[in-house]
Amino acid sequence: MPTQVYRNGQLVTVNDYGQTMEEANDPGSWNNGQYVGPAVAKEEQINGGRLITYANGWQKFIPGAQPATTQQQPDTTVTYNTDGTRKETTEDEIAAYYANKKPKTPEEIAAEEERIRQRRLEQQQAEIATIEQMYSGIMDQIYRDNTGRLGSSYNITALTGERGSPSGQADTNKTKAYNQSIVDAKLAEKQAKISQIMSDYQTKIDDDILKATELRTKDAEAWLEYQGKEADRIRSNAAELRKNFITAGMAPEEIDDATWKKIADAGGYTVEQAKALYKAEYDSQQASFVAAEQEKLAREEKARLENEKTKAETEKILSDAQSSQEEKERLLISKGYVYMSTPALRDQYVRKGRVMVTVNGRTYMAPIEKDPNKKTGGGRSTSQRSQRSQSSLEKELEQEVLEAVRAVREPGGFISPEYYLQFRDTWIQNGGNPTSFDTKFKGVRNPSRNYGVAGIEL
Repeated sequence: MPTQVYRNGQLVTVNDYGQTMEEANDPGSWNNGQYVGPAVAKEEQINGGRLITYANGWQKFIPGAQPATTQQQPDTTVTYNTDGTRKETTEDEIAAYYANKKPKTPEEIAAEEERIRQRRLEQQQAEIATIEQMYSGIMDQIYRDNTGRLGSSYNITALTGERGSPSGQADTNKTKAYNQSIVDAKLAEKQAKISQIMSDYQTKIDDDILKATELRTKDAEAWLEYQGKEADRIRSNAAELRKNFITAGMAPEEIDDATWKKIADAGGYTVEQAKALYKAEYDSQQASFVAAEQEKLAREEKARLENEKTKAETEKILSDAQSSQEEKERLLISKGYVYMSTPALRDQYVRKGRVMVTVNGRTYMAPIEKDPNKKTGGGRSTSQRSQRSQSSLEKELEQEVLEAVRAVREPGGFISPEYYLQFRDTWIQNGGNPTSFDTKFKGVRNPSRNYGVAGIEL
């Protein structure tokens, strides 16, 4: 079917092969009965149709058509998993990804904006061609209608005998004027649409250039951020390398020149800078090691002395009791000692350095406040406790009591009234609120047993 295309700024009608009438009648353009048209340079999908650009510069727009072929461009971007995380890539791929975001030169920006203009102008031209094609059919119909209307006017004047008379000529002129007004109105309508398209595309060009500017800004910011992180990564890798040597116990004087150069190159330092950094970190690590060892020895000695003290107190309790083994057990429980219900539980706390005592074949653990390995608990002074808020104090006490509760739980997760009252007294002695204790540990009270505390709701 005939279509209209622009050639060198002129709107011309061509057939399905892109030929004008003159070209279609040119024997030299045919080969064995087949017309040999110009080569296709580019095809693109535009405005619901296909815009074909030929090698000689001709363009043809086919509404509703899809591109004959789609060339798949290689994907050189970093890819992502369905959950949004980056897929496994090498550092070189990541570096290449961010290299594409490097800030552009003024020349590159100008070329990019010119490509935007050309692409939009091609789209604009395709839309205008569609308008021209649509109105070509409309105008043909208008011209046919006008011709028929003018013929009717001639016939009327002839039948009435007014042809050639002033009144007949006036009627004919009136019809011609009416016909021309229809033509002018339709052409003005077409031109208004073309002008609107041109105006819209100028806005689109401006918007596209603005978006490109925003994208370039984001790309530049991403590139700068990557460069900063890359520098941090290099420094981090260099620090990790130095740490590996220090962890291996390599003193500065034991490192050879080749290794010094490797350490320096890893962080982008000079050899002297690398040596200074290494020595400072090595000395700091050695000082930290000495301090940690001294603190460990001090803790062990303190624990030993506290254990000896706890053992002596335990022996005194048992010797003062002068009673049966069962009464001694009750005395230990009243003093806060916790029964170890299983050998595994006992061994667990022994490994933590807790003090154990065996009475009547049953093993008990020294009370929480006598535990020499705890930094918190009854061993703290009242002034130390008072320096914290009530909430933080009770949070600390809660952890201590929970540890003891786990050691004495009965089937169902409950504890006996004796242990409950013992832990409650310890809580109160260390500054905890009794009502708060009853609320926090309501779940360990067995509803079928009497815990002997006024106000407790079971």
